[in-house]
Amino acid sequence: MHAAAEGAAPVRRALLLAAALLALGAAPAGAQFDPAYEASNFSKTNERAAIHSTPEYKALLARVSAANTTPRATARRSAAACGSRGRGRRSAPAS
Repeated sequence: MHAAAEGAAPVRRALLLAAALLALGAAPAGAQFDPAYEASNFSKTNERAAIHSTPEYKALLARVSAANTTPRATARRSAAACGSRGRGRRSAPAS
């Protein structure tokens, strides 16, 4: 065999393999889109938006947010932010 032909064979095989993988990978991406599924997914988004825009939900969110800003919750968040997992000394419970 010729030296140039021996060097070209692995390159040709690699290019053919890459082309085959690209051809196989591109087909499923188009086949996965389902308009009916996408429509139901979008309707779920609208359903959640309708719930989250109610005055009752907004009041609940305000209460939960206020509860999360109490000193104890703030201390808990600070400990979590610095990596503490509760292994340190605990203070005596408040009387």
